[in-house]
Parts: sequence; C-alpha cells; structure tokens
Amino acid sequence: MFSNEENQDAALNAVEQSNSQQHQQTAGNALGNNQTPNDGGREARIAIRKGRIEASRMAKINPENKKDGLLHVMLDNAARRTKKVEIESREAGKAKTQTILSRKKINQTREYGNEIVTNIRVGITARESIRRKEENIKAEQWANKNKEEMEQSKEASEKIELQWGKVEKLTGPYEMNQLLQDQKKACSELLEIKNNLINDYLAELKSKDDEYVRELKRQAEEIDKLLDRMESQFKAYQIALIEEAEHIERAFVEERAEMIASNLKEIENLFESRRLNETKFMNERAERIEDYVKQLELLRVNDSEEYNLVKIKLETDVQMRATYQLNTEKLEYNYQVLKKREEENGTILGAQKRKINRLADHLNSLKIKSAKQEKMFQQENTSLTDDYKHLTEQFKELQKKFRHFQLADSKKYKEVWKMNEEEAKTIMRKVLQADRIINEQQLGLEWTPPSEDLFRNVDPLFFQDNSSTVEKSIKEAETAFEDGMQNQQQSLVEKIVEPEEKKESLALKFQDHKSNTKTMKKALELLCNEAGFLVEDKLQKLLSPLHKDEQSLMRLDSIFKALDVETIEDIERLTSYFVKDDNEDDSADVQRSRTQLIVEDNATLIHPNEVVGAIRRFSDQSKKGGSSMLKKKLLLNTHDKHSELIDEHEIEELVETKSNTSLI
Repeated sequence: MFSNEENQDAALNAVEQSNSQQHQQTAGNALGNNQTPNDGGREARIAIRKGRIEASRMAKINPENKKDGLLHVMLDNAARRTKKVEIESREAGKAKTQTILSRKKINQTREYGNEIVTNIRVGITARESIRRKEENIKAEQWANKNKEEMEQSKEASEKIELQWGKVEKLTGPYEMNQLLQDQKKACSELLEIKNNLINDYLAELKSKDDEYVRELKRQAEEIDKLLDRMESQFKAYQIALIEEAEHIERAFVEERAEMIASNLKEIENLFESRRLNETKFMNERAERIEDYVKQLELLRVNDSEEYNLVKIKLETDVQMRATYQLNTEKLEYNYQVLKKREEENGTILGAQKRKINRLADHLNSLKIKSAKQEKMFQQENTSLTDDYKHLTEQFKELQKKFRHFQLADSKKYKEVWKMNEEEAKTIMRKVLQADRIINEQQLGLEWTPPSEDLFRNVDPLFFQDNSSTVEKSIKEAETAFEDGMQNQQQSLVEKIVEPEEKKESLALKFQDHKSNTKTMKKALELLCNEAGFLVEDKLQKLLSPLHKDEQSLMRLDSIFKALDVETIEDIERLTSYFVKDDNEDDSADVQRSRTQLIVEDNATLIHPNEVVGAIRRFSDQSKKGGSSMLKKKLLLNTHDKHSELIDEHEIEELVETKSNTSLI
C-alpha cells in the first residue's frame, strides 16, 4: 500500500514540474510580447506622420516662415513621444513581470498544498481497493466452504436416509439398537459439520468487528492528519499571498516613483516648448489679422451697392408672396367651413331618417304587441271565467259532501252509542244478579233491587257541556269557510273585470326601477327559466311567435300572478330567496340583507336545481298569514272530541283546497 502511495506521489510531482514549466514558458512569452519594440516603433511612426502633416499645414498657412525650423520642432515632438512610449512600455513590463512571477509562486504553493492533501485521499483509495480485493477473495473462499459443507451434509444425509431404509429388514432388537447407535453417530457427525461452519462464521464476524474498530481509529487518525495538513497549507498559502502582495506593492511603488520623475521632466520640457510656440503663433496671428482687415474693408465697399439692390428686390417679392399666401389661406378656410357644414347637414339628415324609420318600426311593433296582448287578455278573461265557474261548482259539491258526511257521522255515532249502552246494561244486569245471589245465598240478607231509572236510555248530548255551543261552533266554521271562498271568488271576479289601465306589466314596470341591477336580472332570468311550470300551456303557445324579451316579460307576469306577487317589494322579497346563504332563516331582517346584496351586485345566486325549493319557501311564507289563521279558527271551533263536525284532518283538506284555489 505504501509503495502505491509513493508511486502516486512521484507521478504527481512529475505532472507538477511539467505544469510549472508550461507556466514559465507562457509567462515568458507574455512578457516578451509586452516588451517587443514593434509597439514602440509603430507609435514612433504615427508620431512622425502627425508631425509631417502639421508641418505641411503650417507651410500652406504661412509659406514665408522658415520650413526648416518647423520641421525641426515637429521631429523633436515625435522623438519625445517615441521616448515616452518606450519608457511606458518598459515600466509597464516591469510591474507585469513581478505580477506574473508572484502569481506563479502562489499557484505553486496552492498546487503543492493540494497535492499533499490529495495524497491522503489517494492512500485511502488504494487501501480501500486492496481491502475490496481481499474481501472478494474471502467471499470466494466462503463460497467454497459453503459448497464443501453442503456436499458433506448431503452425503451424510443420504447415508443416514439409506440406513433408515434398512430398518424394515431387521429382525432383532440388538440389530435395531446397533442401527440406532450408528444413526446417532452419523447425525452427530452431520451436526458437527454444521457447528464447525457456524463457528467459522462467528470467528469471521468477530474479526470483522475488530477490523471495523481499527478502521474507525485509522479514519480518525487520517482525518486529524488531513486537518493538520490543510491548516499548514492554509498558513503557508496565506504567508505566500502576503509576501507576494508586498513584492507587487513594492514594484508598483518603485514604478510609480520613476514614472512621476519622468513625467515631471517631460512636463517641464512641454511647457517650455509651448511657451515658445505661443509667442511665435501670436506674432503670426497678428500679421494675418491685419491682412484680413484690409481684405474685408475692400469687400465691404464692393458689395454695399449690390446689397442694396438685392434688398429692395427681395422686400418687394416678400410683400407679394405674403399677399398671395394670405388670400390662399382665406380661401382654404372658407372652403373647409363650407365642407364641414355640408358634412354636418348630411349627418343630421341621415340621423333624422334613421330616427323616423326606427320610430315607425317601434310603432308597428307596439301595434302588434297591443293586438297580441288584447287577444291574450281576452283569452285570459275567458280562462278565468271558466275557472270561476269550476270553483263555484267545486264549492257547492264540497258543501254537499260536508253535509252528507256530517249526517253520516252523526248517525254512526248514535248507533255506536246505543250498542255500547246495551252492552253496558247487560253487564250491569249481570253485576246486579251476582250481588243478589251473594246477599241472599251467602250473607242471608234481603236484597233490594235498584231503581229502574238506572236502565233508562241517555242521549249522547247529555254528557256535553252545552249542545248549543256545538251548534254555534258548526255555524261559525261554516260561516268562516264560506266567507273565505266568497273572498276568493270576489278576487277572481276583480281580476277578470279589472280595467285595462290596471293591467300594466309588473315586470315591465320593474325594468325602470332603481333596484333592477345585473344580479337582479340574473335572478329574474333564473326564475323565468326554472319556473315555467307555473305558466299555462295556452299562454306558452301564444308566446311562441313573440320576441325572446317579450316572452320573458309575459312569463314573468304570469309567474308573478301565480305567486301573488303584486308590487316591486314582493319581487325583491321573492328574489331574496335566490341568494346563496348558509343561514336558513327567512326572517324579515335576513331578507332585507339579501335584497341589499342583490342591489349592490355582491350576491351569489343559488343553483338552478334549488329554484323550486326557493319558490316553495316563498309560497309557504306568503300563505302562512291567511291559511294559518283559518286553520286556527277552525280548530278552535272543533276542539270537542265528541263533536259531529269535521275533524282536524278535514280542516287540513279545507285549508289546502283554499291554498290551491288562491294559486289558481
């Protein structure tokens, strides 16, 4: 294992040396490229070319000056620039060289630290590889042992089975005992083979436990060693960084001092040269200004007359063009005004024509609607008249049945009374006979019979508090029932004969109401779609040719009439049952809060399958006042258990009949 680690260390050192050589070559190439004289020569050529261009320009401006002096100045400037470029290249190369050397040393330090840390991992990997090979060899050995043990066990088992087959051939107990001893010995040998293998497994398991403990200790030692190496490498790397940073800083400080000195010297030379050039340029400029003043004066005199003539001509042209432009703008403005008026007149004319056509169509539709509604109202009048006659006949038939069942129940009650009375008299006679026998035969006493009034027939009304009270209750119940039917008939008659101005559509009136919001429209649409069973088939056939909106309005009117909805407040109360709410209470406060949610468009409507239940709850709530009062009055008048009037079940039937009549 240690030989493998040494080989790996040697290989890593060789790789490190090759990499360091490559880094040195790369740094040398970079340094050489940065310090080549080609860059300085290129800058020098550019400076010389600029000097030549400047000299030629100055020669064109003032050819009388000395060309040799200017050329000499330009060449000096070019030489100074070339020298400056070379100095900068040399100084930059010095700092860059120190940076490259420092980076190389830092990389070497880091790579060395990585190498000494990696050696531990390489050693662990090699040791693990050797351990796995040994484990594979041991696994093969254990497999061979298991195979040999299985073969030996199989041979011993076959031998034992073969000996058991000879039991039937034995004749004496001694032979049987000898066979059993042999079999016992063979079984002991088989068990010994198994126990030996088990002991080997236990020994191997113990050795594995010991090896595991040793590996844990070795792992802890290697981790400590790795941490020590990492700490030492970190310190070495930190020291190297600090040293190289100091070297680089020192190089830059030296470079900065040299650069400052050279720049100061160059600046002094430049200022001196600039002073000389400014003096020379000022003298030349003064001469050029005098020449330019003379030329300008000559041009001013020559161009003054021509300027006056051109000015007069241009002023005349400007006045003419201004007049033409003003006239053109006036004409264009008038044309645009007339064109705009023509467009507005055409638009107004088209709008008036469309309005006339729309009003004519609306008039025709209103006429058709009026004719259809008149026809529908006539049919409704006929239908209500037939319903009134039918209800009248039902009421008379109900009165006949009421009287018939009253007489039948009274007769049946009296017959049962007589039968029970005869049975009671028979029992009384038996009791008196037994009393007579006991007194005369057992006690020897004289027995006195009771009065014959005891066996006299008694009328059932004798046991009631007052028969006149019963008759009065019957009359009051009949009067209340007849009054209710007459009121219902009167309401039907009023509906039939009500004037035309009172038949205005409640749904149409509700459209202009302030509470007709989007949620309210959705609720009414839900009512119209799900409560179609409240609309008569005749009306459905009559509404089929109408427009969808008109059909919806007529259906809503029919549904409102069926549910006794007569005002806008009733509509709001009806739609409040369509609001989805976990509170099942239908009190007035809850209904007002639901209506407020609908008006504010914040309500959530119920599912269409729940509309019928909501209508039923609204109908029950509407009928609770009238029907409950009638039921209570009838029950109060029929409370006596021996009354010959209708019982509570019949009262329920009467109340249900009245409710159905109100729905019709």
